[in-house]
Amino acid sequence: MSGSSSNNTYTSFNSVKQNDEWDISLSENPTTGYSWMIYVSGSGSIATVYDDYKSPFYDENNPIMGAGGTHTWHFKAGSKGEVTLTFVYQRPWENDNPIETRIYRYQIV
Repeated sequence: MSGSSSNNTYTSFNSVKQNDEWDISLSENPTTGYSWMIYVSGSGSIATVYDDYKSPFYDENNPIMGAGGTHTWHFKAGSKGEVTLTFVYQRPWENDNPIETRIYRYQIV
């Protein structure tokens, strides 16, 4: 996998085989209203097997309000072709100026 970044935008280019599985994990703090929105485009297909959010500071007896965590998505490559996953970190009601954008481009072979 290779990648580059500029102006709060990170881009990664990857080649995967059909039925390959992998994770993408990103820091997230939904208590502030920010979350990752995912946009999928391209001629191939990728399935989200599951996604999960975990706060490393969470203790059900003493939750720490406002603490961030990690959101992990588990993907599986489907049909051959190119697929782009664009993750945009922003408040859903604010359509301008995301804090961060991550673009993952996949060639499924």
